[in-house]
Amino acid sequence: MSSAISTFTLSLLAPVPHAPAPHCFFAVRPLIDGRDVVEEFFPDGLGAGPRKWFRTDGPLAATADPHEVRLAEDLCGAGCCGELSVTIRREGDHVLWADWQNTGDNGRSLPDVRFDAAQYDAELHRAAHDRSWERPADAVARLLDDTLRREADWFARWECDVDGVYPASDDPGWVDVYFHHSPRPWLRFGMRLPVTATEPAQVQADRLAAQVMTGDPRQAAGVRGV
Repeated sequence: MSSAISTFTLSLLAPVPHAPAPHCFFAVRPLIDGRDVVEEFFPDGLGAGPRKWFRTDGPLAATADPHEVRLAEDLCGAGCCGELSVTIRREGDHVLWADWQNTGDNGRSLPDVRFDAAQYDAELHRAAHDRSWERPADAVARLLDDTLRREADWFARWECDVDGVYPASDDPGWVDVYFHHSPRPWLRFGMRLPVTATEPAQVQADRLAAQVMTGDPRQAAGVRGV
C-alpha cells in the first residue's frame, strides 16, 4: 500500500437524466486527488444520491470496523452488469479505501488509497450541511421521510413499515411515499403527494405527514408491487 496521503472530495453530478428513485436525479461522485474514479473506472455506473452519502453517519463514514460500500452500479443492477465497490476503514489518523472490486465490463481496479482522517471527516461534515442542491421536492421528501420514520409505532398499528419518501422521478411537483405490509413485505404501497415552491418545506412536510396519518395508509395508497 502506498504511504502517500490523498485528498477526499465529494462532488455532485446533477441532473442525472432518467435516474430512478432513490437517486433523486442527483448522483454523488467521490473524487480522489481530484480524480472522478467512477467516471474513470466505471463510466456507465450510477452512484448513490446526496441524501444517502451527504451524511456524517452514512455509508462513507469511516470506523474501525471495515465495511464495503458500493460506489456505483449499472442502471440494470449490480447483479446484471456489475458494480464498483471498495472497503472503507479507519486506521489511527488515516482512512483507508482498500480491496476494490470492479465487476463491470472492463474489470479495472484501483490500488489502496489512504486519506488523512481529519480532512476526510471535514469533507463529510461539509457535505452533510450542504443543502444548496435541494429543490423544493427534495427538501420536503427529506423532512417528510424523517417525520414518518419517527412514527414507526403508528405505522405498526396497520402492520406497515416505511420504505422511504422520494421526489417523483417524472415530475418535480410531487413526492412519492412508499411503505410495505410487515407480514407480507413483498406487498408494497405508495402514494403521490403534491409539493409547491412557495410554501416552506417544513410546513409542507408537517401537513403531508398529517395527511398520510389520517387513517389506514393502505386504504389511501395504491399497490406498487407484490
